[in-house]
Amino acid sequence: MTVFLQKYSAVRSPTRGSSPVPYIEAANKQIKYRFLYHKFIPDFDSLKRYVSEAVEDYNNRPHDVLGGLTPLEVLHGKTIDTVGNQQQIMLAKAIRVAENKKLKCCHYSF
Repeated sequence: MTVFLQKYSAVRSPTRGSSPVPYIEAANKQIKYRFLYHKFIPDFDSLKRYVSEAVEDYNNRPHDVLGGLTPLEVLHGKTIDTVGNQQQIMLAKAIRVAENKKLKCCHYSF
């Protein structure tokens, strides 16, 4: 294992506190299922290109679990504004309910 890590200039990082493994596995699953499994990958260079595109997209896409932030925003220290997010959600809900009432598209009471 050490030879493999040295060959590819990879470094082991010790974990502190909770293990990052579940988060890494979740990211890997997203990349595999959203980007790679449905592609024809004829060679290693194509694989490298597809993985690079997938990682770029993953890191710049907002994630629900990050409160709508992208992984890069979190990495650079941006924090989730839970109060602001709650206010936006409540406002969007009120607007949607008002629109539904206006259009009479829903038969249940609000």
